[in-house]
Amino acid sequence: MKAILKIRELADTDESNPSANLALGVFSVMSNQLEKASNRFSDFGTEYELDVRKHAERRVAKVLEQTGDLENIVGLINKFKSTTNDEKL
Repeated sequence: MKAILKIRELADTDESNPSANLALGVFSVMSNQLEKASNRFSDFGTEYELDVRKHAERRVAKVLEQTGDLENIVGLINKFKSTTNDEKL
């Protein structure tokens, strides 16, 4: 618990730290706080590196899948497709 509080403190004081927000999102999923996790993962905007954003978007998709939010999953997939040149998508 102390570690989570330290990570949260870091995320609150340094909002540009993607690792802290990713970790808190993962912990939220582990504790079945899916809405909180989705919010954490969704906070990754264009200021982050593309690979970090993709990682966060994949996490959001997993959370949305667990909650059955198919409409937002489709929107997220379309958003993800627009950021890549991968023809398989």
